[in-house]
Amino acid sequence: MSSSVIVNIFNKHKFFAIRFLLILALLNFTSAPFLNAQTRQNEQTKSTQVKDVSVTPFTELLRRPVALRPELVGKHPRLFFTAEDLPHLREKAGNSDKELWQAVLRDIQTLRRSAPDPNDEDLYKSGLEKRKEGSISQYTFAFQIAQTSFAYAIEDDEKYLEAAKKWTLAACEMPLWGYTYNKPNVDLPPAHLLYAVAFAYDVLHDKLSKEEKEIIRNKL
Repeated sequence: MSSSVIVNIFNKHKFFAIRFLLILALLNFTSAPFLNAQTRQNEQTKSTQVKDVSVTPFTELLRRPVALRPELVGKHPRLFFTAEDLPHLREKAGNSDKELWQAVLRDIQTLRRSAPDPNDEDLYKSGLEKRKEGSISQYTFAFQIAQTSFAYAIEDDEKYLEAAKKWTLAACEMPLWGYTYNKPNVDLPPAHLLYAVAFAYDVLHDKLSKEEKEIIRNKL
């Protein structure tokens, strides 16, 4: 693999990380509302326990008891913020973080282009493969879903709601999440889409129809 290709891959993922941090700079993840206090206690005591070398981080994660706080049961949004947090986030978006927030809104593509075609073979090609001009990568697809959903939460503008729904449902129509050069549903693209679609489901929940909720839940 040439050095130029390596640099290109690094820059793509660095750009994703920077854009991700731009949005989440408005949030305080040290107090993510869906976490139960017991989960945090497990984190603190984990280092004192003798570990089985056959246990991987993933299997450990699956065993970890995570429960909703009672006051969040049946409520959305609740993953990264709640409805009670929105006035404060909106105030920051319009004042102290206005410049940052406006940059986030300008970066949204979902209002300027149609949702990707789930049957477009270029959607399943990695950055190492040649894609036609104007095609979109899965990680950009995912980030646009999350970004537009968050824009709706902050701006309360129907145009963001409709765009977020269209792109989220398009992602749910994809036969697989992942690139076809490798084993499907493995690596970063599925992780990006899983995070984005789950985030959209949480933020848009009360505006989704029964059928739309079922489609998204089944895909997740």
